[in-house]
Amino acid sequence: MSWHPTSIVRIHPGLALGLLLAALPGTGIYADSTPPSAAGPTTTDCAGTTGNTCRVADADFVLTVTPAVDEPGGSGVRADGYQICRSGDTTGWGGCEATITFDGETTWTVTGSHRPAPGQRRAYYFRARDNAGNWGRWNQPRYIQTLAPDSTPPSQPGPATTVCDSISGNTCWVPDADFELVVTPAVDEPGGSGIDPDGYRVCRSHDTTGFGGCDHTMTLDATTRFVVTGADRPAPGQRRAYRFRGRDLAGNWGGWNAPFYVQTLESEPDVTPPSRPGPTVSLNCLSMVGDTCIVADADFELTVTPAVDEPGGSGVDFSGYRVCRSRDTDGYGGCEVDITRDGTTRVLITGSHRPSPGQRRAYYFRARDNAGNWGPWNIRLYVQTEASPICLDEFYSSIQQGNSNRTDAAVEPNPFRPPNSLDHYRQFVRREGLGAVKIWDEQHGVASLEFEDVISDPTLDVIVYRPMYHFNK
Repeated sequence: MSWHPTSIVRIHPGLALGLLLAALPGTGIYADSTPPSAAGPTTTDCAGTTGNTCRVADADFVLTVTPAVDEPGGSGVRADGYQICRSGDTTGWGGCEATITFDGETTWTVTGSHRPAPGQRRAYYFRARDNAGNWGRWNQPRYIQTLAPDSTPPSQPGPATTVCDSISGNTCWVPDADFELVVTPAVDEPGGSGIDPDGYRVCRSHDTTGFGGCDHTMTLDATTRFVVTGADRPAPGQRRAYRFRGRDLAGNWGGWNAPFYVQTLESEPDVTPPSRPGPTVSLNCLSMVGDTCIVADADFELTVTPAVDEPGGSGVDFSGYRVCRSRDTDGYGGCEVDITRDGTTRVLITGSHRPSPGQRRAYYFRARDNAGNWGPWNIRLYVQTEASPICLDEFYSSIQQGNSNRTDAAVEPNPFRPPNSLDHYRQFVRREGLGAVKIWDEQHGVASLEFEDVISDPTLDVIVYRPMYHFNK
């Protein structure tokens, strides 16, 4: 008998091992003839589920099962021994009509012609093989349907809204300013591609007193919130319609929502001035004498609390404060010299705007609103610059030498003398009315000198701080 190579039958290694074990009677080794269990349920990532059907995109998808289990003492489940099969396109039950592979694993990617055609549905199964070649049962079918191209437009968005100053009929009245429109989102059909969150088209009509269509597209890429600005706002007293429509991720445009009518209130010119600022104050006062702030012979700062504009007005101009001063004065001082017309609530007084040493000036503030209306002047502040120190010995001597025809002296305790006055040698000199001078000595009390003629030295008309001099020679 001749032997020919074409007579060779190829046997899978696992099956050959099973035949070999079965052919060894009396050896104490028994062949594995028990099949493994069925694999666990087949799963995949679904775009959506309808009944027992998983809907997926028109692309490759991955199937996964939990492993089958062999009997105790069996040959074990072969890791790459899973048969995976599918049905043809079906709307009902689908059997195993086409094997995808005999050597699959518990995770398998379905590609090419094994995917359902768009809109079609197929069943997919797994079964396991042990190392002895025994096939287990098929697991439960997993039905997969490929999504058909989305050609269905989404719904129209909900009605547009905004913050209205008032509503008249179907018209929302708003101030002459930017306003925001808001709609509730459009909805795509079940199994559709979904709404594009940045795919809303927003349009407006021209100015209209009746129905307004989509005359001008403001954007094709809005969200459900859109701020209307510039030329897209109605002119004062005019009315426009505004509408939204949504787009799904497949590019299908939905219907327009109902028009939302917006009318801008006619602006009335602001002719009402703001209030006066608060009283002028200075933190640089060394002391207050009546209504007069005594400052050092240096730059000083004036401040006021802000003016207030009327409700609905144009608002106070932050840099619209006018600051002015009087000339040197002993009495009332009006607004004679402008310091600035574009100040704020804080102004530094420098240079020639400061009073000369020993002199006194009045300072005022008034505010301007953004419409250019000037408010009234505030309550003035009198500021006097501290005079240069005077030697009291010389002052007393000038009195004794006949500059006054009457000299009376009365000494009384100083009620304003601070503790540690010996460490605070300060003299206060102030002329009080015609022909009267008080010299306050914090160490020794107060001496009052009365005389008829006004002493010509203007420095006596201020409060000054200087080292003490004894005047009782």
